[in-house]
Amino acid sequence: LVDLFNFANLLNDNGGVVATKPFLNLNIFKTKEIENEEKMCNDINSHLSKLNRDPYSMNRAKEKLPSTVNNVYVGGVHGFFTHPVSFWLNKKPEPVLEKWVKNFVSSHTNGIMKALS
Repeated sequence: LVDLFNFANLLNDNGGVVATKPFLNLNIFKTKEIENEEKMCNDINSHLSKLNRDPYSMNRAKEKLPSTVNNVYVGGVHGFFTHPVSFWLNKKPEPVLEKWVKNFVSSHTNGIMKALS
């Protein structure tokens, strides 16, 4: 989970994923290849925006600083209070919460991989 946020931080700190082809904003030069690349960038950036730092989100790292087990928060689901990952690592595993985190990570990593394929 923390690694996923650090991956997103790195890309978000550098402007997200941008298309490599020139003239993307000029409709007269649009080709299927450019449209596909533009869609790929938009799909990835959609995931990145949901993983971005925010003082009220899961990723509470300060701007330009890495995410750690102390500033990534999990909870607020299935009746569990929100705590930093470091709190949960010191507790008995909660299968419902672990499953939720795995699904969260999978939904973003699979979405990004699908966009890249």
